[in-house]
Amino acid sequence: MQHEDSVISLFREYFSYSDGKLYWKIDSGTRGRKGTIAGKQRVDGYFDVGLKGKYYLVHRIIYALHHNSLPKIVDHINRLPYDNRIENLRASDFNKNIWNSGISSINSTGVKGVRLTKSNKYEARLAVNKKTIQVGTFETLQEAKDALCRIRQKEHGEYSCNG
Repeated sequence: MQHEDSVISLFREYFSYSDGKLYWKIDSGTRGRKGTIAGKQRVDGYFDVGLKGKYYLVHRIIYALHHNSLPKIVDHINRLPYDNRIENLRASDFNKNIWNSGISSINSTGVKGVRLTKSNKYEARLAVNKKTIQVGTFETLQEAKDALCRIRQKEHGEYSCNG
């Protein structure tokens, strides 16, 4: 807790927030000039910023400035890693962060959590608390999608994401 407090104090000393962006409050080296936007966008879409020899994700700094805490994971509600508006950020954990993820690049049906079986049926499943829940096997993709969406909303709540 003491380490977290000192990191948040450091953030408060160096940064301010406005409209989804982080700004330098004071000059910091050659790149960090007072009043300029802090950080750069990485190839994965997230922004990071260097401070005192370490790199920090900008959305985590913004969350810490507003909530005075630094959870293990800060989730982007709309799943856009460059949208760092405070209303788009929430505390999370690994499981909830995964629940709020999009569709896998190897998914062949176009519906998150649904796969086509060898018997040409649609199998729907999802994970809850590190366990896989078999929702069922369906004749049509739409039936599988509808059933999965209902169960996902019940099990994942506000972190529910259908892709």
